[in-house]
Amino acid sequence: MRFLMKNIFYCFVCTVLCFSVIFASCKKKDKAENEKIVVMIAGTEDDSTTQSKALHEVAKRLNDSGNFDVEVYTNGSLSNNTDNLIAQALKGAPLAVPYILSGKDFEKTELTIVADNWNNDTISIVCGNAFFNSMSSENKALFLKTFRDVGNEF
Repeated sequence: MRFLMKNIFYCFVCTVLCFSVIFASCKKKDKAENEKIVVMIAGTEDDSTTQSKALHEVAKRLNDSGNFDVEVYTNGSLSNNTDNLIAQALKGAPLAVPYILSGKDFEKTELTIVADNWNNDTISIVCGNAFFNSMSSENKALFLKTFRDVGNEF
């Protein structure tokens, strides 16, 4: 009888521990899914340009979605050199950058084209593959659609 009671007690303890581990892992997953994606949009043009106004509109829409925390840095406030911004994006920074792709061997880079011929111009919006691929499919689609919609409207 004593042996049976010990076994029942151990089974009970093991069951409680298993449920605790499962519950804790579910909580961590929910927390990670609810965290906003931090994005910096960096441009080198003045705030008064159509491009900069469009970048601010993208940030507003992405922030309004509740999935993103976007800040826009225009007028070269992060860097006056687009190539430096691209280098940061290639290193995995959560950065989207207006970039002229013409004449560049783009296929061999680690950049994702978010929007091509953006704002009826030769500009494309690019970000690093590592950052882009870290998003869920739903957030990738929203990110791409927002940039493309705004680019067509401005």
